[in-house]
Amino acid sequence: MALKMMELYVSDKPKVLIVDDERDQVELLCLQLEDEYLPIPAYSGKEAIELVKTELPDLILLDLMLPECDGYEICSILKNDPDYRFIPIIIISGFF
Repeated sequence: MALKMMELYVSDKPKVLIVDDERDQVELLCLQLEDEYLPIPAYSGKEAIELVKTELPDLILLDLMLPECDGYEICSILKNDPDYRFIPIIIISGFF
């Protein structure tokens, strides 16, 4: 894990925050994106908000149905903050 965290700071690949409480979904997306991007996994809304602040991702792939803070709340928090409002968010949800 220390190697992965260290990689977050030295990579010049675009960062993609992947947020889903289904670990299998997150791992699958990480595997699909890792050649071109630096995937950053998050498994809850609270963790996602913390990672946005520390990692400043270039893109967020966001599930809507999450524990603690759902995808709608995360969108609202980020889009109302001038530091994060321009980070693009793509909703990835089985909800619809």
